[in-house]
Amino acid sequence: MSEFADRLVAALARPYVAAPQVPVTASVGVAVADVGERDPGALLRSADLAMYEAKRGGRGRWSRYASHMHTELLARVELESELREGLHRGELVVHYQPVHHLRTGRPHGVEALVRWQHPRRSSLPPEVRRGRLRKATQFSRQPAACTPRELPMRHAPSFGGSSPPLTT
Repeated sequence: MSEFADRLVAALARPYVAAPQVPVTASVGVAVADVGERDPGALLRSADLAMYEAKRGGRGRWSRYASHMHTELLARVELESELREGLHRGELVVHYQPVHHLRTGRPHGVEALVRWQHPRRSSLPPEVRRGRLRKATQFSRQPAACTPRELPMRHAPSFGGSSPPLTT
């Protein structure tokens, strides 16, 4: 099966238009039905999960369905739902951190950092929320755009670590 999937991805990567060449890549999800399985919809959903796993790995890849993919999908859906609820409950907090010019060491702006104060999971690190904060970014952009000049710039530049955040 892996040989077939490799050949399929390679065949789809070949240019189809002579000039100008348009690069085409494919992400392929592979699912195998168990003996006696009669639900084609379940097979397609499994292949779809595998395809998105391949996409997460980069272009021109394939992935075979594994049961952990379904479990991870359910966990992501739950986390996204909790984030939407947290946005409405005011659990997102904006911290402002000064940005310093490397040569002069003088502050020249601020970076707005959005933190999610989850009621049960405490403060979630950014990698847990990556790709799920589009609305949170819109939430934080307005205060960040209108307040940098009003913030005190008391912190010295920090090389090899970050300055302590300023919280509003």
